[in-house]
Amino acid sequence: MQSFFQELLSGDRAAILNLVAGYFFICGISGLLYWRRVRAWPQVSGQLIKSEIESVGLDLQTRDMNYHANLRYQYSVGA
Repeated sequence: MQSFFQELLSGDRAAILNLVAGYFFICGISGLLYWRRVRAWPQVSGQLIKSEIESVGLDLQTRDMNYHANLRYQYSVGA
């Protein structure tokens, strides 16, 4: 393990690649586990009542403009 850190600090490409690959592997597994947890959440149907998009800010150029979504919906749980 100590030699890996020495190789990493010396700029060895294989050690850097292994570190990056390990990082992405851990992120992928973490995302997969989170997705499985979210998929098991209870679901309920709802109805969209109102939807608007408002521009926020004073910029006149479209690419610099910020937008705010204003949504209103209703749903029933346990009915």
